[in-house]
Amino acid sequence: MVLGLITTKDVFYFLLIIFMFLSFTLFKLKGEKESKPWSAKALRYITVIVVSLLLGYITSRPALVGYWDTTAHKENTIDPRIQNMLKQMGNEPLEVTLYTNLLGAHAGPGLPEGRNPYLDALWEPYLRFKPDITFKYVYYYDYDGALDNNNLYKTYPNKTEKEVAGIMADLLGTDVSMFMGPDEIHKIINPAAERAQLFMAVKYKGRVVHLRTFDDDEFWPNQSEVAAGLKQLIKGDNPKVYYLTGNLERSIYKTGEREYEFLTTAQRVREALVNNGFDQDTLSLENHDIPADISELVIADPKTDLSPKTLGKVQQYINNGGNLLIIGEPGKQAMLNPVLKPLGVQLRSGTLVELSKNETPDKIQPYATDDAFDLGDIRVLHQLKQERKEKNFDDTLPIMMPGAAAIAYAANGPFKVTPLYTTVKQRDWLKAGRLVIDSVPPVFSPQEGDIKDSTFATVVQLTRQLNHKQQRIIVCGDADFLSNIRYDSFHTVLYSWLDYGKYPVYINAPYYHDNKLTITEPTAAFERIFLYGYCLVC
Repeated sequence: MVLGLITTKDVFYFLLIIFMFLSFTLFKLKGEKESKPWSAKALRYITVIVVSLLLGYITSRPALVGYWDTTAHKENTIDPRIQNMLKQMGNEPLEVTLYTNLLGAHAGPGLPEGRNPYLDALWEPYLRFKPDITFKYVYYYDYDGALDNNNLYKTYPNKTEKEVAGIMADLLGTDVSMFMGPDEIHKIINPAAERAQLFMAVKYKGRVVHLRTFDDDEFWPNQSEVAAGLKQLIKGDNPKVYYLTGNLERSIYKTGEREYEFLTTAQRVREALVNNGFDQDTLSLENHDIPADISELVIADPKTDLSPKTLGKVQQYINNGGNLLIIGEPGKQAMLNPVLKPLGVQLRSGTLVELSKNETPDKIQPYATDDAFDLGDIRVLHQLKQERKEKNFDDTLPIMMPGAAAIAYAANGPFKVTPLYTTVKQRDWLKAGRLVIDSVPPVFSPQEGDIKDSTFATVVQLTRQLNHKQQRIIVCGDADFLSNIRYDSFHTVLYSWLDYGKYPVYINAPYYHDNKLTITEPTAAFERIFLYGYCLVC
């Protein structure tokens, strides 16, 4: 109620509490005047308690609870798109199983004493629109030392897995007998597939998706992750993203600072594609053909030349209308230009240079174009675009690119080419040859082949109509801005646009309009000066 959501179960709860204690008071006062056996007096109290508990149970059943969201933007109500998904499920059962590993991370919220917070914090908003969701709980202990370098056995040396489970159960104040052992749980699930951590398996019509918990303050999956899971259960149309391998490309399974795991396959990163509806895998075209169910192919910074066989399969995929994300780096333009040439696009030789006070000259900051704000249905992007239009400035939504190649494209090529990120006018230049970043700042030298255009494109989108659909390709002149140390939730829109916006399911936060505080900027500035002066005088 404090948060603005009034429910009939809460109203009945307060009424029943009042009823109970008024009844107890009446029984006490009346009992002082009566001469009745203690059993008769006790029966009154027991009757009131039983009636109150029974009514409390009945009125808290999900199907019987009424809701009134009194907030202006219905903040306590799930997004209408999720409501529609739950409605589409009809009377078919939706089953949620919470798997709690005593020896895994975050076991506490999954224990029996955490059930009410778990149901209230996570599932109450969904039960409002689908009250027949059933909940199951599986408790087990299983430890895989490969996940944390055997830290648990180092903490408790000379202890067996079962003995360690007993110690952890004591620490958490629970009974170890309620947890099934490794042999039993491995007949049901493979805990290592979820890094032995707390997760939920959601089942509907034979399909199963996993909802995960995360290493952040929010912990439980939010509406975006739940919506992606429900959509997969209903439609079963997970986009399949394949990453080309075989030429030393960036890896989606490594945590190094240059790799791509955090944005792609990291199960404990909320923004990762794996938690937002995407299926991902690697693919070597030397040994396999491109699968028919592919949604988009990613070529991420190959460091050796693509073989004629691989190049031929990629070209055939493009000719057939496949969507593609191509990511390059300065110094390796030759690896990707054979793929890009038929598209009318090329990575230009050299490295972009941007002089600044605090950064090395290879770190440039291009800014989003208007078209970049339309990649995904995200309210914050729409607001930034409107703000840019109103204030008439270009430097909105910058990204850091540590080492970038400029992109050249033909105006009359087979694709319509649209820049998504460009450098600020007259600020950067293209350095020919090797760029030295740990010495004195480089100097623009046309004699050495340096080029200074008005602006340079670093990310472009390509579109054309083919096979009764729009073919979509994105080309990036830098591979590091998507890496583990520089990824951002905004970068998922690149993958989303290539999949025609099916995933992720963007849940936009409400836009708040203050209709009470009407002070203008000039008035605020005057008050600021006045109050500063008043404080100094005092």
